[in-house]
Amino acid sequence: MNKFKKSIFCGIILLLVMITGVTSAVSVAISPDNIDEGDTVTISFQDLNDNSTFALRMQSVIGIGNETSFQFVATNVNVPFSMSDPEVYVRAKPVNSAGLKATSGGSIKSVEYLADETKIVDFSQGLDNLGAGSIEALRVFGETEAKNQNIDISLQLEGIKTGPSSGSISFGLSGIESGSAWIYIFVDGSEVIGKEIIIGEPPVTATPTPTQTTSSSGGSSHDSSDDEPTSEPTSSATAEPTETTVKTDEASSMDGIATIFFREDAISGAVPEQVFITKVTPKEIPSDWQAVSEGYIISPSGAKFSPEATLTIRMNESISSQASALRPFIVKYTGNDWTIMPSVVSGNAVKTDIDSTGQYALVIISSGGQTSSGSTANSGYSDYSGQQESPTQASGMSAALIPAFIGILGGILLLTGRRD
Repeated sequence: MNKFKKSIFCGIILLLVMITGVTSAVSVAISPDNIDEGDTVTISFQDLNDNSTFALRMQSVIGIGNETSFQFVATNVNVPFSMSDPEVYVRAKPVNSAGLKATSGGSIKSVEYLADETKIVDFSQGLDNLGAGSIEALRVFGETEAKNQNIDISLQLEGIKTGPSSGSISFGLSGIESGSAWIYIFVDGSEVIGKEIIIGEPPVTATPTPTQTTSSSGGSSHDSSDDEPTSEPTSSATAEPTETTVKTDEASSMDGIATIFFREDAISGAVPEQVFITKVTPKEIPSDWQAVSEGYIISPSGAKFSPEATLTIRMNESISSQASALRPFIVKYTGNDWTIMPSVVSGNAVKTDIDSTGQYALVIISSGGQTSSGSTANSGYSDYSGQQESPTQASGMSAALIPAFIGILGGILLLTGRRD
């Protein structure tokens, strides 16, 4: 085989390797579909790389009847890899107070917070580095008013993963006799899977039975004109039109920075109770932009809003005080690119309308940076408020194929040199 053929062959092999590397991704499965209270949920995973930010989120609406106290417990959380810088995030509403008690390796950490006027408690609690093994219990508890028969609870465990790339995580769920829990897995800020686990007996929807109306056709006939009316005849009344009130729902990140507002009848692909926001580190921000917030993933993936929902991301004080000069705007991560969203500053927050879930972040133009239209940071909102792709963000596939094309080009150059 001559040098040219060898180079072409090597280039093709490298091309296939790079394509395989791009398309391979972590795979996750959650089972079973139905459990009783206290039963085990298993999460199987493959190709989970070290140093990935791994997050396990559990979310449920707990029915407490006329009780004023509640609890939601993940028991015997067995994780086959270690997690550095682990944090547990908790959110509960509507409540008077809520807390977390984490038991691991003989140590206990317990915190409790009072709700403000919104009746929402959200907080994060750092844990000691977790080795592979078991967390005895993660218990969310709290108090509410007797009129609140349902409590919306979110519990998330997150950390930097080190250990086997394949295996399984298991845990039990207590605190729900009948209902469901949604289990989500995030890797490096992206939702990998979300699944509803039915707890207890699945709800049964009764089918109404139509009522048959019969009329009597028997009896003697008579002249109705002989009957004296007992009252004045009344005309058929026309019902007054009634206004339909559409309820607006909202969900916030656990740090309270990002909030989405949407009509309950506007969402498809999910129910309002499933919508939540997870804080992540924004990935691959272009070099001519500067992120001035964390990334915020609105889940579940695939959910859409029509009419559109409104997303707000609150600015920190330094950005808010210079908003007119810095002109912050919201961007969405789509595929391997960030897309600029039409954004408006409102008080100390920036807002935009969105029609789907996904990852969003708040950015400004870096000094000397440009948008895809060529405008600079000093050119005003209208220059970069349209749907545009990042000018500097190359797609992951294109970037990954560069070495393969270099190999092929090298073969061509060898052939040219040989002919010379």
